[in-house]
Amino acid sequence: MAVTTKRTRLVLGGLFFVTMFVYAGGIAYQTFETRRSSTGWNALVRGGRVIVEEVRPGGPAAELRPDDVVVALDGRRVDGPASVRDLAAREPGHEYALSVEREGRPMELSLLTTTPPSFANTYYTLLVVVIPLIFICTGLAVFALRPEDKQAVLLALMFGTFIPSGAATLRGLPDWLADAMVVGAVVSSFFAAFFFHFFLIFPERSPLLRRFPRLEYALYVPQLLLVAPYVAYTAYVQSAAVGNLFAERERTGPAGVAVASLIVAYVVAGVASLAFNYRHAGRQSRRKMRIVVAGCALGFLPSLLLTAIYFYGPTRIDETRFKWLSAAAGVAFLAFPVSFAYAIVRHQVIPVRLMFRRGVRHVFVARGSVLLEVVTVGLALTLFLQYIFNYVRPSSGLVIGVVSGVFSVLVWNLTTELHYRVIAPAIDRRFFRRAYNAQQILADLGQSLRPLTDMRETAQFVAARLREALQPENVSVFLRDAATGDYVCAVSSHHIDAGRVTLDGCAADLVLPREAFAVRRLRESSQPLAVDFHDPQSWASMLLSADLELTVSRRRESETLRQINSSLLVPVATKSELLAVISVGPRLGDLPYTREDRQVLTAVALQMSFAVENALLLKRKVEEDRLRREVEMATEVQRRLFPERPPWLDSVELAGICLPARGVGGDYYDFILLDEERVGVAVADVAGKGISAALLMSTVQASLRSRAEQVDDDSLTDLVASMNRLLNRSTNSASYASFFYALFDGRTRLLTYVNAGHNPPLLVRARARAARAGSSPAVEARRLSVGGGAETGGVLISSGAGAQTSYLTTGGPVIGLFDEFVYEQETIKTESGDVIVAYTDGVTEALNPHGEEFSQERLEALVEEFAHLPAEELMRRIIEDLRRWCLNTPQHDDVTLVVVKVK
Repeated sequence: MAVTTKRTRLVLGGLFFVTMFVYAGGIAYQTFETRRSSTGWNALVRGGRVIVEEVRPGGPAAELRPDDVVVALDGRRVDGPASVRDLAAREPGHEYALSVEREGRPMELSLLTTTPPSFANTYYTLLVVVIPLIFICTGLAVFALRPEDKQAVLLALMFGTFIPSGAATLRGLPDWLADAMVVGAVVSSFFAAFFFHFFLIFPERSPLLRRFPRLEYALYVPQLLLVAPYVAYTAYVQSAAVGNLFAERERTGPAGVAVASLIVAYVVAGVASLAFNYRHAGRQSRRKMRIVVAGCALGFLPSLLLTAIYFYGPTRIDETRFKWLSAAAGVAFLAFPVSFAYAIVRHQVIPVRLMFRRGVRHVFVARGSVLLEVVTVGLALTLFLQYIFNYVRPSSGLVIGVVSGVFSVLVWNLTTELHYRVIAPAIDRRFFRRAYNAQQILADLGQSLRPLTDMRETAQFVAARLREALQPENVSVFLRDAATGDYVCAVSSHHIDAGRVTLDGCAADLVLPREAFAVRRLRESSQPLAVDFHDPQSWASMLLSADLELTVSRRRESETLRQINSSLLVPVATKSELLAVISVGPRLGDLPYTREDRQVLTAVALQMSFAVENALLLKRKVEEDRLRREVEMATEVQRRLFPERPPWLDSVELAGICLPARGVGGDYYDFILLDEERVGVAVADVAGKGISAALLMSTVQASLRSRAEQVDDDSLTDLVASMNRLLNRSTNSASYASFFYALFDGRTRLLTYVNAGHNPPLLVRARARAARAGSSPAVEARRLSVGGGAETGGVLISSGAGAQTSYLTTGGPVIGLFDEFVYEQETIKTESGDVIVAYTDGVTEALNPHGEEFSQERLEALVEEFAHLPAEELMRRIIEDLRRWCLNTPQHDDVTLVVVKVK
């Protein structure tokens, strides 16, 4: 389908340019045929009469005077300047009779035509030969080299239809040429519409088309309904090549004025669209467009202003002044093609230089062998037959045919081999690729890549050097995205500008997915992978021909490779991973990449892999340094959240420690001194580790401290319930914390606590041995059940002698997981020497080198053994024993320990 579309486009384009060449040739022929001689005077229509406008001093009509009224020519009444212009078609020296009125008096004059002045011939040669030829040939070259590029096609159509016709008519032309001229006139009338359309998409697609997408094709409706029919009608009826809209204002009717106004509207819209695009373009595009915008404004505005005066100005106008204004507007119009040419040459807004080089490439390299072979075979066959058959007289024509055929095949094959082995490589080296020294390239790369730390800069530098050395049509570099694993285009070179490589960013859709066939193949091999879209047996062609059956990744791979027109894919890899992919397009000489070229590409990819790996390592090191600084800052901030030292009370000893596994963590403990005899003790373990857990821990600490002093012994459940609601509403469902909070009153020796899903703290009684002997004192406890901060009831529980160690389990679930929940609190009567040890699971789940946990039983035995020690000493003994257990095993969880000993 694509091939058929391209062939159709080429056929239609060929017919268009043939028509324009015939039209321009017909105008040139008719112009010179109707200007064989000069009368030496000009006429115009004024007030319905033909008036002599000017007389050339010293010319053949010196008897005439300006403002003479022309009445008759050779006895025939004159009704317009066209009758007078017919004299120019006569041979020089033709005698004619002219009847005029001068100041109301009739006069008969006998005049002669003469040879046209040299400046007139030069003027018309430039107007109808040189300028059309330049524009049509430029348009043809642009179309032939870029028939698939919409912008290039519109530029070619605009150049092809820019054919000045002056006041050319169809009188005196052969019928076939007159018919072709009518078709050419209709096609040429599309210049203004093509002009508007081109500047809707130049240099980038206009924002207007995004808002009004149908405008791109709807703009041709007025052209097809009004301008084209009017031009065809005037061409057939009035024999005018382009309707002569601007030749005889007195004869231009309402339809002509409407057509002229529409053409002006097209041009104004094109200039306005160019200015609009310039205003909304990026900095790079604006730099390239600046001269084009200025040239269009300077070139078209005087002509547009003059046209408005011509059609809508006063009826009586100074024609001489108008003529000079027209000449000035014509000179100003030259700013348009000149500015466009400057922008093409200086800024490559249209890569004409590249297209010219590609044209030469196809003629001398890609298709040069055919021309060379035909010429060589013809010359060799002629010389061979002439030399051989002068000495050998063949008996029949069959012998001549066989000998000539064998000789022709032999010469053809020898010429083909000579072309591809010697001539084409020499032309390629001379015109399309610079000679390079592989060792020098690698040395330069090694020296220049060393200081580069940005991977995009590295990709740009490598693409530029490869483009300079190998001269491919395109070099693209794809870098691996760490998040997705896909290979995203980082840089792509598109054309050469005055010997420099122009590098641009890539479109967002240029991606090679990590599951792509090419990516998997490049991971497995360090050799370049050839991409051949023209070989039906190649993997690339099969990929493109199976579009309907492709997965999403394969389809994306197909579209990317097709868009960049890749010829070779080169892996940039280490032993373990594929870091990047270099894509090079076909060489400008159309010859395949040599073994030396592939070796250079592989070596360059190896150099780039070192540079990219160094850049990644440096980036990783910078990131690690940044994280380390952040962790250090977070550690310092978190350290300030813990109590600097335990508060001193007469009734209780306090000790606490937190050892984060990652510098910062989610464990939390706190001592809140409420008055001289009351202190709150908190221990929490937030879900997760690291900075995220530390942030959640700070939320727990803030909510606790903001309300701790506002609650009494009987309302600890209100405190925990409010903390639960706050944490649930301010975090997601995966954020929660286990929490233990106890309030110790030194006056009553009562310990009231709530355990919200935390590891149960240990309570070791001082008189445990006596309790085991049956003489344990009574222990009083009362439990209060409260939900959401509202008291729901209370139960008093009494128990007698118990075990040496008990656990504080009363409470509810973890905080932050549910919005509303019922929590319970318990109050315990303590005595001097009782020890409460609260901890997080980092203590009991600490691992030794054999993978065994420290365990809650071991902690319990250790506390029972050293319960007689002061709180600080007991805490130190537990931590030391824990470290001996772990030896050199890395700490995998935060360790928090709090000891409360009743004095």
